[in-house]
Amino acid sequence: MIQAGGIRKYGLKHHLQNIIPPGIPVWLLPIMIPVELMGQFTKPFALCIPIIANMIAGHIVILAFISMIFILNSLFVFPYFSIFALFISLL
Repeated sequence: MIQAGGIRKYGLKHHLQNIIPPGIPVWLLPIMIPVELMGQFTKPFALCIPIIANMIAGHIVILAFISMIFILNSLFVFPYFSIFALFISLL
């Protein structure tokens, strides 16, 4: 989707020209082109992994707080763990 959006916004020719920075020496092009192409496709996945990990961790913490209410089975802890779970959910 990122590549398709870039091609749609800038056109195929200009989008491909953005892969190579202007003013780069010609002898560096054989190294730079494959590195930049790999970066174009791996960067979205590398940015998604921490986001997904944070979302899963947040849900696990909320589940832990709600589970503590049932594990401890006490009305005394209900307001505290409910507030904690709500706070994490609002984060």
